This record gives sequence, C-alpha cells and structure tokens, in this order.
Amino acid sequence: MCGFSSDEWVLAFLKTKSYIPLNELGPDHESWGMKDAGGGRLSIHDKAKQHKAYAETGSFGNYLFQTYGINKINRFHRLSHEKDRPWQDVFGIGMQELEANWLKTLRANEKTSEESVSILLKLFERNPVTACAETQRLVPRKR
Repeated sequence: MCGFSSDEWVLAFLKTKSYIPLNELGPDHESWGMKDAGGGRLSIHDKAKQHKAYAETGSFGNYLFQTYGINKINRFHRLSHEKDRPWQDVFGIGMQELEANWLKTLRANEKTSEESVSILLKLFERNPVTACAETQRLVPRKR
C-alpha cells in the first residue's frame, strides 16, 4: 500500500473524514473509482477513491483473517456463490457490526502508527490523487 500498511492509510482516511463506508463499495467498478473500458480492461476515473477502496478492503480483509481465521474466510467465499454477502451466516454478525468492530480495533492500535498516519494525513490532505506516489518516493523500502 504505497510503502505504508493499509491500516495506516485507513486511519488517515478516518482522520480526514474521507473514509468510504464498506457498504458503499459494491460489485460495480464505479464504486471503486474505475470504469469498464471494454475488452476486459478497466480505467481509473477517480484515483483517490480507488486508493481508498483498496486500502480499506485490504485492511478489513486482514482484520477478518486475523480475527476469524482462514476457515471462516473460505466458508464466506464458498457461501458467496450461493447468496449475496453472507456475513451473518459465517461470522454470526452483520456487515455493519463487523465494520464497527474492525474500526474499533484499528483505533485501539492507532498509537503504534501515529507517526506514519501523520505523514499520510499531510500527503493525502495536500493531494489525494498523488499521495500514494509521494509516499513511495519518501520511504521506498518501508513495508
């Protein structure tokens, strides 16, 4: 994620009030900042939105894996072929509660990421479109 963890990016998005609620990210490309360019290709029409969508879903996916384990992730994937977003069936709670728990966990661990989040805040507030590229120039080896 551009030299920083997806969790750090999400914390920065929350602070800038630019966080996209996960229920707004659907199966369509436009909700992720892209458009179908035809021939199996996608074009980016909103770089900042695309970056936020990927960072948020990456962080959320990692939270689900760390909290619930690979077996629940695999079950969710399998059931997703039969019904739309089977959160309750697999995790025992709905999407909104899962999202709230994830964000609570991120905020609880925020102190350890304070310096990185501060850098990301400045870059994202200055120009959300170029923030990723700028971080890669700042700290090309940070992972």
